[in-house]
Amino acid sequence: MTEKKVLGILAIVFGGVGLVFSWVPFINNLAFVIGLIGFILGVIALILNRKNKKILAIVGTVISLLSLVLVLVTQNSYSKAFDNATKSVSNSADSSSEKVESSASSSSATATTKNWTQADYDALPKGDIMNNGAGGANMEDVIKTYGKPMSSTDSSVNNMSTRTGIWTNTNGGLTANVTLSFMKQDDGSYLLYSALSSGLE
Repeated sequence: MTEKKVLGILAIVFGGVGLVFSWVPFINNLAFVIGLIGFILGVIALILNRKNKKILAIVGTVISLLSLVLVLVTQNSYSKAFDNATKSVSNSADSSSEKVESSASSSSATATTKNWTQADYDALPKGDIMNNGAGGANMEDVIKTYGKPMSSTDSSVNNMSTRTGIWTNTNGGLTANVTLSFMKQDDGSYLLYSALSSGLE
């Protein structure tokens, strides 16, 4: 028998419109409603044509159902993309905050260190080079008081490991510097055995 075509055609139209706009953000909310209407019309057309041909009703129902599925899929993908972007911005803000805190901590640590003076340099105990630096100032104690050196170099001579550090511009003068050489001990510490300075006040 001849198919009742009106509802089938309407289902195709509504389903097609829903399908076209199913990819567009925000507008696809309206496309979902249009596709749902087309799906309902398609189901009604199938029921009315249960004893007739159902070509248009089937096509309209399938297109409408496809538009509904595409809307759900695209909205899910947009939601994930939005969540990822939000997390990225949040992580970036956290990283910036950590850098600021680290910089503040570093500045605070620098502020607690002491500038070299000629009196400080003269008071440094220097160890006996022939006795592996015994009696010299410990490098860790020097760093705790004056901060880390601007540069540090490790070397080894006659099976003796040494470390030389240079503190520069320590008293505000452009040419002020202190160069200290330490000898490594069996316990891993370093003791001062040689010192040079220039520009100190």
